[in-house]
Amino acid sequence: MTDSINANVVVSMPSQLFTMARSFKAVANGKIYIGKIDTDPVNPENQIQVYVENEDGSHVPVSQPIIINAAGYPVYNGQIAKFVTVQGHSMAVYDAYGVQQFYFPNVLKYDPDQLRQQLEDPDGANKYPKLQIARWRDSYDVRGWGAIGDGVHDDTSALSELLSVATGGEKIDGRGLTFKVSTLPDVSRFKNARFLFERIPGQPLFYASEDFIQGELFKITDTPWYNAWTQDKTFVYDNVIYAPFMAGDRHGVNNLHVAWVRSGDDGRTWTTPEWLTDLHENYPTVNYHCMSMGVVRNRLFAVIETRTVSGNKLQVAELWDRPMSRSLRAYGGITKAANQQVAYIRITDHGLFAGDFVNFSNSGVTGVTGNMTVTTVIDKNTFTVTTQNTQDVDQNNEGRYWSFGTSFHSSPWRKTSLGTIPSFVDGSTPVTEIHSFATISDNSFAVGYHNGDIGPRELGILYFSDAFGSPGSFVRRRIPAEYEANASEPCVKYYDGILYLTTRGTLSTQPGSSLHRSSDLGTSWNSLRFPNNVHHSNLPFAKVGDELIIFGSERAFGEWEGGEPDNRYAGNYPRTFMTRVNVNEWSLDNVEWVNVTDQIYQGGIVNSAVGVGSVCIKDNWLYYIFGGEDFLNPWSIGDNNRKYPYVHDGHPADLYCFRVKIKQEEFVSRDFVYGATPNRTLPTFMSTSGVRTVPVPVDFTDDVAVQSLTVHAGTSGQVRAEVKLEGNYAIIAKKVPSDDVTAQRLIVSGGETTSSADGAMITLHGSGSSTPRRAVYNALEHLFENGDVKPYLDNVNALGGPGNRFSTVYLGSNPVVTSDGTLKTEPVSPDEALLDAWGDVRYIAYKWLNAVAIKGEEGARIHHGVIAQQLRDVLISHGLMEEESTTCRYAFLCYDDYPAVYDDVITGQREMPLTDNDGSIIVDEDDNPVMVMEDIIERVEITPAGSRWGVRPDLLFYIEAAWQRREIERIKARLDLIEGKH
Repeated sequence: MTDSINANVVVSMPSQLFTMARSFKAVANGKIYIGKIDTDPVNPENQIQVYVENEDGSHVPVSQPIIINAAGYPVYNGQIAKFVTVQGHSMAVYDAYGVQQFYFPNVLKYDPDQLRQQLEDPDGANKYPKLQIARWRDSYDVRGWGAIGDGVHDDTSALSELLSVATGGEKIDGRGLTFKVSTLPDVSRFKNARFLFERIPGQPLFYASEDFIQGELFKITDTPWYNAWTQDKTFVYDNVIYAPFMAGDRHGVNNLHVAWVRSGDDGRTWTTPEWLTDLHENYPTVNYHCMSMGVVRNRLFAVIETRTVSGNKLQVAELWDRPMSRSLRAYGGITKAANQQVAYIRITDHGLFAGDFVNFSNSGVTGVTGNMTVTTVIDKNTFTVTTQNTQDVDQNNEGRYWSFGTSFHSSPWRKTSLGTIPSFVDGSTPVTEIHSFATISDNSFAVGYHNGDIGPRELGILYFSDAFGSPGSFVRRRIPAEYEANASEPCVKYYDGILYLTTRGTLSTQPGSSLHRSSDLGTSWNSLRFPNNVHHSNLPFAKVGDELIIFGSERAFGEWEGGEPDNRYAGNYPRTFMTRVNVNEWSLDNVEWVNVTDQIYQGGIVNSAVGVGSVCIKDNWLYYIFGGEDFLNPWSIGDNNRKYPYVHDGHPADLYCFRVKIKQEEFVSRDFVYGATPNRTLPTFMSTSGVRTVPVPVDFTDDVAVQSLTVHAGTSGQVRAEVKLEGNYAIIAKKVPSDDVTAQRLIVSGGETTSSADGAMITLHGSGSSTPRRAVYNALEHLFENGDVKPYLDNVNALGGPGNRFSTVYLGSNPVVTSDGTLKTEPVSPDEALLDAWGDVRYIAYKWLNAVAIKGEEGARIHHGVIAQQLRDVLISHGLMEEESTTCRYAFLCYDDYPAVYDDVITGQREMPLTDNDGSIIVDEDDNPVMVMEDIIERVEITPAGSRWGVRPDLLFYIEAAWQRREIERIKARLDLIEGKH
């Protein structure tokens, strides 16, 4: 039967189902209020009559509010019903807690009563279509241009025509419809719409506009580093989200550090990136790499790979583990026997190993206080520490509250080798990558792996069944062979006794990505293949209720095959996608990949690791952490050949967090925002040269390594730079070079370079140098302002040498020569034979040849003295020296042989290819040699080898005086004889 009620308006939300404003969840047990247009329908005075329309067309008036069931449908007496009104109206939707989710002031924006009047007009039938289309076009309604929005008909032309006239930047409301297109429009011009587009035939993807999916996007890093590869290792520990990733130069392991960022306020603010690994000790030959990390029983486990910088080939995989930082209030559990230093500590699931850092406060047990280390581990709940003292009685702290803490940063990494995990196929090819992390129990976990960039491939899990008892032991379990051929980069998660695994397809020409589950930890699998040839990055996921929420980012078409242009940076290329799979239905027949955010390829630089993501759940939020470009990043204006991330331009790849609410809070909301990023960051100022200034005092309490150090002037007039070294003593030292021990030396230069033309220098050679323990002073002058210049040891070292002579010596007075009789043998007179020969010694005048060469014959000065060789010949002729001998018993005549003197001198710089320890040239991702500047060092002969004769003039004078005395005495005796005095 029918009635006279003209119910021409259906009560429904403009966005179709009654769902929460910012989540996937229905407004369970919510309420709907219907009222007059532009009024508050909750007020009974503003409400209008609402009817239930029966199947026979009859209408029954109902009271307000209308109740929403758990599935999001309005019900009457518990049954889903169709509610209608006779006029346009306002609508308010409230959830079960009385919180307004939606308010629509005018649901229709067009009164059906006006429409009825127009239709009743004699010409109504003719003027209605034109009138309605005109009205649609006035509001840029897609229907005004003939768009259907059913996901079947091609709406490309209609939308293109609409956009051609909507030139004012208007947001076009898609009314919750899906538009099939052959060319993707500018999605940013739409809201509440999605577009079905097959750029690659057989690859239907849905592109969602603003507000179609209620999610929030946060950028969580902003550095010049290439931040990417979150790779399904995000986890939640102690109410903090940890997002591990890798920061490097670009794809590969060059200059790469494993890092993480953390959020303690539900993903709103994040810490600055913290590096977890330094460069490998054998860098740049090899470096670290990590795509698998997670927590088991309060302990972090990570599979850290050592890979070659050139070629990115695995050398060894290691399991690194370390306790997470936490603090807790404990009750009892500490015992210590009399006269013993060892105390037993009981902490449930402590997750510790010997050597880990622990902290105690107010324990009540002698010696168990402050910072300590674990001595032994008894079991999963008990460990020991060793105190510094003992006591006379047994102690325990039963009935006492005390504080306990562990520290990630204060505990050392434990490292267990896993080898190279060679392929089952050939038994030798190392594993290609180890991905993802799934905690199985409080003692076990699984990681994903794949082997082979091309076929034959293998893919599966590595199951570590005893992470604490035997951390290096694992079993390998593969997915079915028919899914391995074009699969890679597995993501694994464990929920409710079921292990789930996704793979990434590697071919855009055929379906490849797959979904697997196992109830026996990979011994057997129940597997599905995703339809269509979607070419995604890895597919991280999380389980929400009965659904797997899976994310992915499309990779470039033909990326692996080659030959096709890489167009993934074009404006119409996809970004991040999401799909939902019901685990009870376990079917992929109707799966839909919906675009959820556009923050992937925003720039124009090839950053192939962006988009690789990770998923986790914390409280009522689901988080997708992924890498993306940001051409608006002020530090990332392009690439640079030297790949210096902190000089102007780094690489525009940073991390983003996309989060969606999966259910309402069931208690007072925990949503809060820190006042700032939850850790201290250093402010910086960057000059036009790209140099950053840190305008705060910084103490480095541990070893600091720098490649180049400049100390600026610290005075107000920029006059003086100071380096002050505290402590009882200080040292500036040069380590032994690993590549060339003989080059060990430290250069102190007064100029800007190591060139002697730039300034005075001191070169200090190490014990490994080719000229060991030598100090070379290079200056125009060496001045001593105050104090005496003395040798450290008395009468041991010479000043100069036969091949290292001073040209002259200027003194204010005569030198003092030791003549202490206690230091000499019994004195005797010069022997007569020497005095007899001395008369043959000739004193001569001469000029030095080097002076003549420099000053000329006229300019060179005349010197007086002896010729050492003539003095030698006199001694030989009188039998006082052997013929041809260079040995003389008299100290006034000297002969010295001296070796050639060499030194390693820096003569300039040159650009050279970087090589590894094997001498192989290291290349970048474009297969070009990595070039570095290095000093040109040449070994120069400072003084050639030779020999010289020399004399000690003072001794000559003494002999001359003795000879003259003797001659005078002889003359005097003869005179006395002549004069008859004797």
